[in-house]
Amino acid sequence: MFKIISSLSLIAGLRFFGLFVVTPVLSLYAISLNADHKNDMALVGFAISAYAISQIIFQIPFGILGDRYSKRNVIAFGLIIFIIGSLICAYATSIEMIIVGRIVQGAGAIGSVVSAKITDLVLEEKRGKAMAFMGIAIFISFILAMVVGPSVGMKYGVDKLFILTAILSLFSIILLYTLVPKAPHLEYLSTTDILKYTNIIKNKNIMILNLSVLVQKF
Repeated sequence: MFKIISSLSLIAGLRFFGLFVVTPVLSLYAISLNADHKNDMALVGFAISAYAISQIIFQIPFGILGDRYSKRNVIAFGLIIFIIGSLICAYATSIEMIIVGRIVQGAGAIGSVVSAKITDLVLEEKRGKAMAFMGIAIFISFILAMVVGPSVGMKYGVDKLFILTAILSLFSIILLYTLVPKAPHLEYLSTTDILKYTNIIKNKNIMILNLSVLVQKF
């Protein structure tokens, strides 16, 4: 059980590490690629945060795919998208390419699928502990990213940080298929998708949880 929780937590942590590690130095990198418009700070800010826009858009579709198909394959698919986005950023020659790469990175929105995979494989009475463990892994990844990003980025170049994130994502896929077992596929009996979304919106407890996460992230 510990092997399952730790491997899934590591996969989530490595993905967030890849998003966070460039944050301290991406603004300088984006400015260096934006020689014609060095004072366009809005464009630089968009290059930093563009991943969040596509992550918002694709979070629910990835959750739906994870419910209908193999969660392990869906997670791997999201990591492959993340690798492609990282490589686009690594070989970018303009700030526009950085923005495109960051959008592609965010499109691999596997966070909800990783959480669902844990619930499939972990006993109900241990799920709280498992989720806490994953949260700790993400928190540690943020701390490490804030240290590694400036030191490695300034010494070897920010493009090398993007290559590092691609390598770590590839390592995550290997972990996924070697350490994380297949979970039994669950069949859901439900009405139309519209009705399902309506039920979610009308569910008071879920909306309180959603709003609390919104405030916390804000």
